[in-house]
Amino acid sequence: MNSEITNKDAKIIYAKYWYKNLNTEMFPTIYIDDYWEYTIDLFNLRDDWETFLDTFKKEFDSAKQYIEESNKITNELTKKLFIPDAIDKVNSFIPTKANFVQKNFYDLPDGDYWGIDLHMAFNQVMNYIGVLNKDVTYESIVNSMTDSTLLKSSKFLRINFYNGLDIKKNGILFSVYDTLLYKAIQGIKVINFDDIIGIGGDCIHIPKNKSKLKEGDYIFNDVSVHIDSHIVKSIHYKDNIVKYLDTGTITKLFYKPNYSISFDYYLCIMKTIKNQQPNQIDLTVGYEDQIFYTLD
Repeated sequence: MNSEITNKDAKIIYAKYWYKNLNTEMFPTIYIDDYWEYTIDLFNLRDDWETFLDTFKKEFDSAKQYIEESNKITNELTKKLFIPDAIDKVNSFIPTKANFVQKNFYDLPDGDYWGIDLHMAFNQVMNYIGVLNKDVTYESIVNSMTDSTLLKSSKFLRINFYNGLDIKKNGILFSVYDTLLYKAIQGIKVINFDDIIGIGGDCIHIPKNKSKLKEGDYIFNDVSVHIDSHIVKSIHYKDNIVKYLDTGTITKLFYKPNYSISFDYYLCIMKTIKNQQPNQIDLTVGYEDQIFYTLD
């Protein structure tokens, strides 16, 4: 593997601040061209990466500029979007009794499922609790501060901003997720409550053969949801049963409920999923421009 790194600034943002399915985690982990290009293709990210790269070059001169603009937006959101006593009001919220059984997708049997999840879940939770300033919206603040399409669509920016609210108990969020999804489900006539397997985070799981749904964005009983289908699969990797959503690209890989596999093993596991043997790049562990060691 050579040590050349091109488009480093774009890689920093793509790996640490962009890829929406991993939230705030870093992937790919190594910026060296041979590793990066190999990983992008292994996880079927070629179109996504090239579109991002082209847009980044048009909108920003450096990773520093992107990060500084993101931080300015976060500060403005904090000042304008919430009412003054928002943190106290959120942390004093009393969760209600759950309507659904908690199910991490690791607990789901392999198979095809419908997933019904809240669109911009945190916004809807904060609106339900009543801590949002009615005079502005998240979108209006972001749109007033940047022309960047990357920042306007950045899930990382939303997560980073919401983390600053300092919610003391995640149970508050999960309770309202449950309440809102229960309200939405009541408006979807083709769903039988007995067919719902459970809720994981802000997503309801239903066996695909139990309900005739259609993928897309919907509003039911004033609750905004996204419906899509997903396939849960499992494989044996070393001494673990690894569960994952078969999206055809990168996804969280779990070896027990709520315990994800280290990114060090992601390339090897993807090769196992594809019934291929790991090669030297798959076994390489490093960070940005450094190679640390090779896996056994």
